[in-house]
Amino acid sequence: MKTLVLFLYTLMVTVAASVAHSYESHDRPEDRLASEVVERCESAKEFITAYEYLRSHKELGLDEKRSREAATEIAKGCTGSASRFVKSFELLLKADAGPRSSLLVAIRLANKPTKYAETFTTIFTRSYLAEHLDLDYKTSFSLAESLSVNYAGDPAIAAEDFTRLVKFCTEDNHIGLSKPRCGVIAGRIIKRAENFQVRIAEEFMKVYEFLSSEKGPAAPVLDAIKIAEQVIAQGPEASDNFIAAYKYSIDKSGLDLTAKESVQFAKQISGQTWYNSKNPFIESKMSSEERLPAQDDSHLPE
Repeated sequence: MKTLVLFLYTLMVTVAASVAHSYESHDRPEDRLASEVVERCESAKEFITAYEYLRSHKELGLDEKRSREAATEIAKGCTGSASRFVKSFELLLKADAGPRSSLLVAIRLANKPTKYAETFTTIFTRSYLAEHLDLDYKTSFSLAESLSVNYAGDPAIAAEDFTRLVKFCTEDNHIGLSKPRCGVIAGRIIKRAENFQVRIAEEFMKVYEFLSSEKGPAAPVLDAIKIAEQVIAQGPEASDNFIAAYKYSIDKSGLDLTAKESVQFAKQISGQTWYNSKNPFIESKMSSEERLPAQDDSHLPE
């Protein structure tokens, strides 16, 4: 049943997406100049739409005051905010989420550019639907939230990387793990590299393939995933640095180290990649592996 309901909802969102793109971040109140206004901020219209929607849904248990307060918050997102709210809110309700938690995250999405709501919808439905990852509601919601409203990078990039990594992870000729496990792994990889705001799926795949091949250390699957994830957390350029450092360190004319020693050396060298970043936030947040605890996915099948 959850498959049919969410499929119909996703189809509706896809049809509306082309219209919604006009309400991106460059037209939010804090970003725009009078000469650059693309669309008027129709906060009154958004308030009225949101308020009437909330007032008509008595089952939510909101009184007049709370409905007005919620609508006021929704209207802060300017043009399109009420539509973003309703779509996100109804998606979560149809997935059996609680009204309160659904209301809070839908308000947050209403106050973000459209691509955040689109990413939340994409990742949540792909995680939750049986024909995709078939994860439970809690895990699906956590993944969608962490890669949209709680994501420091570009959520549109996160959605693309998520799809690509899940495909790579589930394919037997690559990693070959179960869909639920791959969903959690993909989300964790993308989250760790969020501050670089670039696509990292291909870079992760490059490091993993090297680690698991005979040209590299021929590491077991889970070890290769763990190391590749640590490397990518230092930025997209870290992949090439890791591979180059490993090849030199294991070469007899280079450092002539063992495979295990070469992996440690390559991790050390590639771990310095972030020093080249122009963004000081990356240095303070990504300089220590200990600051990036891995999400526990041990309960998921391999």
